[in-house]
Amino acid sequence: ISTRGQVQTGFRKMIAGFVISGTGTKQVLIRAIGPTLGGFGVPGTLENPLLELFKSGATIPDFSNDDWGTLDPGNITNASTRLGAFPLGDGSEDSVLLLSLAPGGYTAQVSGVAEGIGVGLVEVYDGDDPALGPATADVINISTRGEIGTLSDVLIAGFVINGSVPKHVLIRGIGPTLGGFGVPATIADPKIELFAARNGAQAPPFMINNDWEDDDGAAIAAAGAASGGFPLEAGSKDAALLIWLEPGTYTAKISGNDGGTGVGLVEVYEVP
Repeated sequence: ISTRGQVQTGFRKMIAGFVISGTGTKQVLIRAIGPTLGGFGVPGTLENPLLELFKSGATIPDFSNDDWGTLDPGNITNASTRLGAFPLGDGSEDSVLLLSLAPGGYTAQVSGVAEGIGVGLVEVYDGDDPALGPATADVINISTRGEIGTLSDVLIAGFVINGSVPKHVLIRGIGPTLGGFGVPATIADPKIELFAARNGAQAPPFMINNDWEDDDGAAIAAAGAASGGFPLEAGSKDAALLIWLEPGTYTAKISGNDGGTGVGLVEVYEVP
């Protein structure tokens, strides 16, 4: 998954969460991108991102990186190429971690060095090489928390469904229920728009949800429980989509209904 949004300070840092299930270890490529993002025409990018990886429940990061060229750039470049990630500029101040991780929950926190702010991109790739044998662990239950603004500053999550068969997917855009966990300044009324890439171009959204209970709330609640997600408050204005998706590339855009702003959470689950 990749998510683009505003990287601020304090509780408005960008935080990507994911869970590894299975046995053995999973190679994961995590990238926090700012400077190279500006080369794609994105304005106001984060000049010098800092990437920190925490195990679930930890308050001290287990791994961190400031500039990607300081950590085995040859292996990072090879892994990025193999996984289809765009190349990073030589000497850029983007940040990357290439790790083998045991099953469990993790959060990747993206902030600006010296309290810098701006638009950033956080990416989490399943880095296992199929040529080395079948994987024994999978990356599941992926999410990103960040500041949701307006226009180009909304929260944009991209994800890929691999394989040859459809997957049952739950996508949630959360604001009001997030406030119940003590997160301040959450977005009051988030909206999800789901896009599919068609022949390299992005078509208009093919599914939209504003309030999660409007589209079979009982099924959405059951899917959330089965996937390990926390329950959404009854009557809340959080948004959710439950859908079967064919293999391909998708983008979920989280914005405020009627232009609202605040901290929000986007989640993508493969429903068992």
